[in-house]
Amino acid sequence: FLGIPEYCKQCAAAEELVNLMLSEEGQKILMEKNYMFPVIKKVMAQTPFERVLKIDHLQPFQIPASQTVEENLNQWAQIRRQN
Repeated sequence: FLGIPEYCKQCAAAEELVNLMLSEEGQKILMEKNYMFPVIKKVMAQTPFERVLKIDHLQPFQIPASQTVEENLNQWAQIRRQN
């Protein structure tokens, strides 16, 4: 997340930073240095991000029942104690 708080003391510099981060140049920096997907899709062209698997949609996810969650957590804790 990026924003400028209303109590900023160097608002012009903060605004420059926001503009840089939302530019194609800034998005490339974020993508390559932080390994984050850019918000400007065309920035991914001719980069390793271009080859990332494209997902059309996610499978529906149902939240498991409390009992199932508890069983999974207990199993995980048991495995952790063994290692």
